[in-house]
Amino acid sequence: MYFNSVKYLLNINPWGALAFVLLMCTHIPSSYSQEDAQQDTSLDSLFELSLTELSQIRIDVGTRGQNRPIFDSPVPISVITANDIKKTGLTDLGLVLQRLLPFVNYPRPTINDGTDHTPPLFMRGMNPDQILVLVNGKRRHITSLVHTNIVGRGSTSIDFNTIPVDAIERVEVLRDGASAQYGSDAIAGIINIVLKSDVENYLKTQYGQTIQNDGVVNQITTHFGTNIKEKGFFTLTSEFRKKGATNRSGIDVRQQYFDYQTAENAEFEANPFQTFRLGEAESDNFSLVLNAAVPVDTATRIYSFSTFNYRESEAGGFFRRPQDNRTVREVYPDGFLPLIKPVTLDGSFLLGLESKINGWDVDVSSGYGINSFKFNVGNSINTSMGTESPTEFYAGTLIFSQLTSNVDLFRDLNIRLKNPLKIGLGAEFRVENFQIRKGEEAAYTDGGVAILDGPNAGDLAPVGAQVFPGFTPDNETNQFRNNKAVYIDLENSLFNNLLVGLAGRYEDYSDFGSSWNGKFSFRHQPVKKLVFRGAASTGFRAPSLAQSHFSYTQSVFVESVPHMLGTFPVDHPLSKILGAKPLKPEKSMHYSGGAAIQLIKNLYISADYFFVDIKDRILLTSNLTKSTVPAYASVLDSFKVKGTRYFTNSIDTKTQGVDVILKYHLNLNSNSSLLLAAAAHFNQTEILGEVRVPEQMEAYADAVFDRGYKERIVSSQPGENYIFSANYVFKKNDIMWRIIRYGEVKYAHKSSDPQYDQTYSPKFISDLQITYKLSRNLSITLGGHNIFNVYPDKSIPVEGNSFAGITHAYNSISPFGFEGASYYGRLVYKL
Repeated sequence: MYFNSVKYLLNINPWGALAFVLLMCTHIPSSYSQEDAQQDTSLDSLFELSLTELSQIRIDVGTRGQNRPIFDSPVPISVITANDIKKTGLTDLGLVLQRLLPFVNYPRPTINDGTDHTPPLFMRGMNPDQILVLVNGKRRHITSLVHTNIVGRGSTSIDFNTIPVDAIERVEVLRDGASAQYGSDAIAGIINIVLKSDVENYLKTQYGQTIQNDGVVNQITTHFGTNIKEKGFFTLTSEFRKKGATNRSGIDVRQQYFDYQTAENAEFEANPFQTFRLGEAESDNFSLVLNAAVPVDTATRIYSFSTFNYRESEAGGFFRRPQDNRTVREVYPDGFLPLIKPVTLDGSFLLGLESKINGWDVDVSSGYGINSFKFNVGNSINTSMGTESPTEFYAGTLIFSQLTSNVDLFRDLNIRLKNPLKIGLGAEFRVENFQIRKGEEAAYTDGGVAILDGPNAGDLAPVGAQVFPGFTPDNETNQFRNNKAVYIDLENSLFNNLLVGLAGRYEDYSDFGSSWNGKFSFRHQPVKKLVFRGAASTGFRAPSLAQSHFSYTQSVFVESVPHMLGTFPVDHPLSKILGAKPLKPEKSMHYSGGAAIQLIKNLYISADYFFVDIKDRILLTSNLTKSTVPAYASVLDSFKVKGTRYFTNSIDTKTQGVDVILKYHLNLNSNSSLLLAAAAHFNQTEILGEVRVPEQMEAYADAVFDRGYKERIVSSQPGENYIFSANYVFKKNDIMWRIIRYGEVKYAHKSSDPQYDQTYSPKFISDLQITYKLSRNLSITLGGHNIFNVYPDKSIPVEGNSFAGITHAYNSISPFGFEGASYYGRLVYKL
């Protein structure tokens, strides 16, 4: 009921959320003096941050012992603080990471089925599932969703929208391979989300919308904390967020009605309008995060954290025209836009104990995480049921859960070396479960009713709910696997200026076998403010349970013609006929090297090169249809599909690049401070050698991975990004200015003719945020994203493009979306 009340408040008045906080401000001093400013010791103040050297920010990721300064790490690590997050004005963690880290790509898909609601995040030009995400240093569960369309095609990922940004103390991003330390998925790097442990209490509300008066965001956040005994704490963060949809579709100039209907509908044909919804999904989002630690005695504490997220969202599919065979004209005489309306539920809980036993730091923990993605379809129809068809459907549910238990040991050992040997030992046991649950019968059944009218009356009608026909009983699955792992992590300062690290890890999976991985790293500090660092490691990524067992049938467009396409696991009879084999883990070699320097107290510069060679990448094949594999046309007919695809290890790639970071902090006087930052990222991905295809497909090698698909693997992400920012603090004012240059991306058409490809040019966008402290307890912020209203290049309609009849459209691979400018206001009241 409380959630519904907040949703009602956000619906009835766009500024109602702001008023909510103002009503809570029962005591606000009438003025804010210089004395107040000097006494304000909150970490919100950049002035206070100047007391600490930028390179001395302490990090947990990448080390098994006590946290250490970022400057002391032998591998490159980027840190985003709560203050950095707040100065973006963004409510989605994925967008925050993209705004602050040039090596992160977070495109906003549209008409990509479930991916519209759970966008994947890419890092350093590699896939979303090649990133390992931790929360408080513990492995985070992935989503149940498989991205089957353009953006992140074939991958599984983390849902970054499930953790409210106000619950985060900092985000540590390790830009190096780390499978030998943390296990599967850590090929591109690690993102460690550290939850807040501070006892600051505040209420926050934010309202924003785009310059086109859509995409309205209303948010109410609370954060409460309290101390427990001497070193314990309890924090609770809640967030209610409502986001409206955006639509940047062009006018639909296609003929909508049959020729004989044109006179009757002349007004419509003469005044075409938007039929599609091309933009971000609308959503109602509720999140809750708890983080706590309770000391038992001076050497022992119990800790726990949990996250909960509930989200209802809605996005459009392809418009069904009145002349379309996929409609029932008696129900939808003017066509219809079907909607995917999923309900996402995501939760996790972890309990652990830390203690000291016989000189060892001992950490024992066990955590459970679950994600469910319930597909609902609205404004739709099952054409094969005729006028008796419902227009709302439950289409089935995906579920992924993970139980992870860890034992970690660490100590310093004196073994006659110049410095103590730091040794970490540990073991992990993990159980995973993936489920597909069928939808209601009406969503997938063949109702037996033929097309009722029009020139194709009497022909077989399309089967299943339009836009998403749902999971059938044949798709249902309930798969388990377990994983056992042990590791050792050694680190020693052989000399005062040379640190060397060695790590090894053994993992054994119940479904595909074992993997050994190792890592060597070093850090050399010839002088106090200069560090050289490097690492070499092997890595791996186990195929997710979803990639091994996912199946469903959908309607897709092939050369502008809708087809029923089946995505089947490798052990499905049709996949086997087409040569599918059991999936193997991806294996990688990762090399990095760079330097960090701090010439003067508050100037920090780093540059790092990386090279990643990945073998046996797990990808979906291209759509294998009757036209691309004609010898198998009768086989496809026997399985009642016009095309199919399956997962395979057919491609090897290499990705290399450079990251450069510069930060300079200048104290102008006792009341003002300026932080300047610049960051650049460059990457290039190449496919190594020929694509491997099964013997059955040798005659159709170009069909298994078509030219467009291969081109998109190497060119659909920016090859270079730049971020420049200036943060000026003066007394009660805090001004943040950020300029981002997103590099070009390329969409390669599946056609063999490169003339249909399109390159989207680099773009600059600018963000501005101004915060003014009305009192010690109350601050107001006004800001804008992409304030100069920059859009990506429009897609050029070409032969075979599904949007060929639309006056313009934007491609989902655009790294910064296509919403245009947006503006927001925020109030924060500290209790």
